[in-house]
Amino acid sequence: MGKQITFEIDEDIHDEVNKILDDVGLDIQGIINVCFKRIIKENSVSFLLSNKSTSERNTNYYAESKMSKSKAMRLFSSKGIKINRDVTFASKNNNAYNYWANPNFEVLNYDWNLMLNDWINKTIYLFQIPKSTFSISDFKPRADRSELIDLQIMYNDPTFTDNRSGISFLKFLVDEINY
Repeated sequence: MGKQITFEIDEDIHDEVNKILDDVGLDIQGIINVCFKRIIKENSVSFLLSNKSTSERNTNYYAESKMSKSKAMRLFSSKGIKINRDVTFASKNNNAYNYWANPNFEVLNYDWNLMLNDWINKTIYLFQIPKSTFSISDFKPRADRSELIDLQIMYNDPTFTDNRSGISFLKFLVDEINY
């Protein structure tokens, strides 16, 4: 059982953070848990304090935020690629060398679309994984939410391999779009 914490946050900040987190499949509780775990792991908060200038951080944020799940879906649909309802969208992590997503294990029961947004090179990769290709035991669950897959696909890896499970998604790559 976890400890419940109550705090107040500005409504505009809450709404903006929720929009950003929703695009990568996270929620506020999940990101707080991740942040706290990293503080414990590093015994520091230095990862929160970047030595990049504000303009560099804003440039990265702007580049990353230009592409959304819905925009990516429209781009692939306009090329005639059928996208079903089960889409996981992950952008290259700003502070790590991977794509990070936490889809529900239920995606394994359906034809699953996985989109990876390389906002640095402005490329979106689309993977289509047929239902029942994988079982729950093939993936590692998140430590704090066992119903979610802890997917961490290495960035700039031509095999698109998940760090946690060792699964390569390359054979499921159906298309990529430069934007």
